[in-house]
Amino acid sequence: MQRIIFILLITMIGYSGFAQWQYDTAVDGNHRAVMAAKERDELDAQGMRQTPWFFGGGLVAGFSSYGSAFGLSPLAGYKLNDYVDAGLGLNLIYNSSKPRDWNGNQTDYKSRAFNFGIMPFIRAFPINNVFAQLQFEQAWVNGNIISGGQKIKFNYDYQSLIASLGYAQRMGGRVGFYFSVGVDLLQDPYSPYRDNHGRVKPVFSTGINF
Repeated sequence: MQRIIFILLITMIGYSGFAQWQYDTAVDGNHRAVMAAKERDELDAQGMRQTPWFFGGGLVAGFSSYGSAFGLSPLAGYKLNDYVDAGLGLNLIYNSSKPRDWNGNQTDYKSRAFNFGIMPFIRAFPINNVFAQLQFEQAWVNGNIISGGQKIKFNYDYQSLIASLGYAQRMGGRVGFYFSVGVDLLQDPYSPYRDNHGRVKPVFSTGINF
């Protein structure tokens, strides 16, 4: 009889311990779920929750005694998978120039131009932080030249296909920067990525994604 009571007591203790383990596990699981939901809400509030969409771009600002340039290059993209991104960028650039003669004196020649471009791109990450990018650009340029008291208007368009290698680094949260060097694979005579003799000029690009 004592043995039966002892076995029954051990069984009850064991069942009690198992029930307590089940309860603790359920509470712990619920706690983790609640904390995960809370973390998602906090990330949503901070705008840092992981999303396949990304946005960014760069600024253009240049000054010299011969002229100046200002512009924006916004972009939006979508992460297709862990290795490939695709997106669309814009080029909005205004530049002006006032060249000088051989003696460094100001001339009466002035030029102003506005550049608008559309740039679809695809970007692949073969290894972490390093990417290869192919970007097509269709751009339109409108401007005028003032020389000898005469004003001449001009407009033209150009196309380019820029192949680049670059590096991207996350700086915290969803914010990161990128830098790339590329070349224009097309031979459009109006391309700004080739010199007056049609030779390729390197294309440097840097910006921020978020």
